[in-house]
Amino acid sequence: TTSQQQQSFYDASPTLHRHMQLQCRVAARIVSSCLSRPIVTILDLEEEIAKSERVTKFSDLKLGEHLWNLPDCQRYFQISPLRFSESNYRATRSVEVFRFLMKSTEGLSLLWCDGCDENENDQEEEEEDDEFFLSDVFDLVDGFARSVGMRKGFQCGIHVQNLQQLR
Repeated sequence: TTSQQQQSFYDASPTLHRHMQLQCRVAARIVSSCLSRPIVTILDLEEEIAKSERVTKFSDLKLGEHLWNLPDCQRYFQISPLRFSESNYRATRSVEVFRFLMKSTEGLSLLWCDGCDENENDQEEEEEDDEFFLSDVFDLVDGFARSVGMRKGFQCGIHVQNLQQLR
């Protein structure tokens, strides 16, 4: 039967079976973190996964040098391995993004004006020319990237799921 064939496959290659289980655990961590947290970064996930798997660093798991090599990470962080490399990556912690949100004009404007109709607030209309207001998540990520000297947001490995949770 099929289940007996599967069991014999796993018995014949326990290393492959353990590797598949590890990949499933890592993929589950990526998906659950990206869907449940308002902001998560690749660096945060690499450190959490390494700790939960009882290794010093993510590369010790032999799934690749970095988490961004995995398809789930590429999908949720919207990165392409062709344009994402060690040389153009800035390891970022989510606490840095939260600090940007709370202490910068751009971050604060996103938190307090997201979804606002600019015509309803006369005071903001006057200041609009002087301040850069973020309008969506991509602007947040790109704004953070610029604040740390990177050209594009994808270079920081940040996933923003829900800014409404932060209000």
